[in-house]
Amino acid sequence: MAEEAVTVSVLTRLLGGLEARTNARFDQVDARFDQVDARFNEVYGHIDGLYLRFDRLETEYHMLVMGVRRLEERMDQLQQRMDGLERRVDVRFDEVDRRLDTIVESQQKFALRSDLEELRAQVVTLQQQVRALEGRVGG
Repeated sequence: MAEEAVTVSVLTRLLGGLEARTNARFDQVDARFDQVDARFNEVYGHIDGLYLRFDRLETEYHMLVMGVRRLEERMDQLQQRMDGLERRVDVRFDEVDRRLDTIVESQQKFALRSDLEELRAQVVTLQQQVRALEGRVGG
């Protein structure tokens, strides 16, 4: 070919071969770009799936936070009610203790009165016996 003169036909032939090789190479590059595009589409699909999962998780997180807040508020309300109940129970127990003390005092007084009545009855009996004895002695 070195001996051939550079003519239009030679240049056309060389350009035709070069064009065929270049087209083949571009086809290879295009095929690789198609593969890369397919991989990017696959990765984008995975990323979209992750965004959906994160979105759901974030929604669930916010729902859980709101639920915990409601539970904390309810616990505060219950604690306040329990404190009120404790105060009322303490007042009632104090009242029951006072009443019980009153009952015990009353029973002690009743027991003393009962003993006093019994002693009076015995004194009356003794007085009657003394009178009877005096009547026998004097009589």
